[in-house]
Amino acid sequence: MKRYLIPLLLCLLTLPVKVHGEIKAKAYYFFIPTTNQIIEAKNQDFPLPPASTTKIATALTALDLYPKDFTLTVKPEAVRVAGTKIYLKPNEKIAVIDLVYGLMLESGNDAANALAWVVGKENFMLILNYYLKQMGLTSVSFKNPSGLSAPGHKISAKDLSVLTFYALLKDEFANICKTKQYEAQSGFKPRVFHNTNRLLAVDFRVIGVKTGTTNEAGKCLVGAWRGNSFLIGTVLNCPDRFTAVYKTFKTNDEKLKEKVIWSKGQKMYFKKNNWWTLTKDVKIFSVGNEHKLVKVVIEDSDSFVRALFFLNGAFLAEQNLQKVR
Repeated sequence: MKRYLIPLLLCLLTLPVKVHGEIKAKAYYFFIPTTNQIIEAKNQDFPLPPASTTKIATALTALDLYPKDFTLTVKPEAVRVAGTKIYLKPNEKIAVIDLVYGLMLESGNDAANALAWVVGKENFMLILNYYLKQMGLTSVSFKNPSGLSAPGHKISAKDLSVLTFYALLKDEFANICKTKQYEAQSGFKPRVFHNTNRLLAVDFRVIGVKTGTTNEAGKCLVGAWRGNSFLIGTVLNCPDRFTAVYKTFKTNDEKLKEKVIWSKGQKMYFKKNNWWTLTKDVKIFSVGNEHKLVKVVIEDSDSFVRALFFLNGAFLAEQNLQKVR
């Protein structure tokens, strides 16, 4: 396959920069997944302890690893854990789906262990870390399924946000993390779980995702928002995490406007005196006016000609081109 680069300088709308003031966090990363545009970021590639936001990966791995109707027996060693619990009993039989709700809403460390110990903690963590590496996450190194402090247990704010995007593509995960209250029917007694993400009660546009707190990690939060645009953001070691995330989402959502930068049917000259057309619009979100560099990389093979669009060096979109007859 051959690749050809076509640089283009276009007058595009720009993205807001700290429209509500500095976020007081050790690291943060907010982006628009549909266009891969960064809204705000600081130390986004620096690996840090993520506390219980680790459970996003644990939940996603468990939902993919175990059958939906699977009931497990809680290993006695799984309940011997510090921090937040849903108070499982040794040898208790409970459905995986109820454990995932207890994991994501109440942030139960014993729920995380119970899910991991089915295949053995080390095996579960090998599967989990391999799974995340396959997503292209390079900073991640998780040592346990709960997020309790451990040497080397870290991930960057950017990778945590990207992980959340992949997780939200799974409808079951998305429904769980935006649930305010859930009643588990399996186990030795009924349990009611309440979501620790207080933003769910503030604005219907908040769709999750996970809180986390330890002495080492500080207060952490991964959030997602679906309003005029779809936004995902992570703050690590942020004292006012709920206010910071909510203001960033709300302020940017009110200002962001969608703009078509390349229209469906637009012609593009390429190779052997042939003209090609776009099969769909190429869009961005932004708020001001500024010249930005858009690069189009053309991939040519025997079966297709494809255009890959990059905005300021970041991947934006791709699509197959149609030859003009």
